[in-house]
Order: sequence, then structure tokens, then C-alpha cells
Amino acid sequence: RYGKAVTVVRGLESKPDEAEKLARDLKKGLATGGSGKGGVIVLQGDHRKDVVRLLQSRGYNVR
Repeated sequence: RYGKAVTVVRGLESKPDEAEKLARDLKKGLATGGSGKGGVIVLQGDHRKDVVRLLQSRGYNVR
């Protein structure tokens, strides 16, 4: 993305509405911008470790 880092979350086994809510929660929790559409969440910046930690705390299996 124009030379800037982004974090992409995909492969969520949830409804699209839940993915959009999760995207809002991640953006708020990480204080960053991004979007969540079609089951794919794109966050601005390199937040891999933080996203893994937050998803695991919500019960998601992360690889």
C-alpha cells in the first residue's frame, strides 16, 4: 500500500457482520485506521503481534 505497512487478517470463520464488528474493535484497541469488508480486515501499520494477542484473547485460533 504505497510503501506503508498494513496488517491483513483473513480466514475468519464468522459472519460478515461479526468481521466488521471485530474490525471496529481492533481499530479502536490498536488506535489505528483500517477497514473490514468481506471477511477480510486491513489495519494500517504493522500490528501482527498485537492482533494475534487480541484475537487469542477472544478465543480465535491463530496461526
